[in-house]
Amino acid sequence: MDSLQTEIINPLELDSFVGGIHGRTCEAIVYTLAAARDKPLKDIGKDKITILVVYGSNQTHYVLQKAVKLVGNSPLNFRPIVTSSSADFAFLPNGVRMALDQDLANGLFPLFFCTTIGTTATRVVDPLIGLGIVAKDYGMWLHVDVAYTGSACICLEFRPYLDGVELCDSIRKYVELAKHFEGLQAIDCRFEVAVPRKFTLVGFRLKSNPSIFSNDVSNLNRELLEAVNARGRAFMTHSVVGDTYMLWCDWCDYD
Repeated sequence: MDSLQTEIINPLELDSFVGGIHGRTCEAIVYTLAAARDKPLKDIGKDKITILVVYGSNQTHYVLQKAVKLVGNSPLNFRPIVTSSSADFAFLPNGVRMALDQDLANGLFPLFFCTTIGTTATRVVDPLIGLGIVAKDYGMWLHVDVAYTGSACICLEFRPYLDGVELCDSIRKYVELAKHFEGLQAIDCRFEVAVPRKFTLVGFRLKSNPSIFSNDVSNLNRELLEAVNARGRAFMTHSVVGDTYMLWCDWCDYD
């Protein structure tokens, strides 16, 4: 822990370093949500747990919603803020401010919100500085999920993705390979990049182009995924965001 403080925390100029290491992001979210829950209940009373509200985006890992139930909050008090492709599916401060103001007007207590550096479905990086300011303005607990990208952000060139992390209570080879692969999609008229790449995961798809493909493009993407995986030399996965079927290729080594 001391070396982590020296290498990562000190450059952010934090006044102190207190924390623990968990085995999985699921554990971390449950523990931090429980800690966030207990802090205000000491002042307002344990019976007020029903007014505590937890916020995430519709791109936040599903474990957050499960954690809400595990720590005794009502599932009805979970707010998945809707994101859009116009903002690359990022969790924007204005969207959460609107939800916070509405809940406050209804007598609820904004407790906790979870931001992510590298979301599960789209690998989007949420704007930590803006969201951190919102958390401070409303007196909320800010959690940052970096389960996917945390190790990358140890590298100096990826540290900017952590800008704002101070507001919350070697994989270079594979990043370069992913960058090259993303570039190939950009110059091939049959494909398009579905979501801008940040780290090793590339989201892409066959374009909807009647002059090239006569069949439904989503079905063609499914067939491409099955054909690649059937060869056994590589394995890809997919996600569906809205009505967009995306293929995902993660450049990593599982040896």
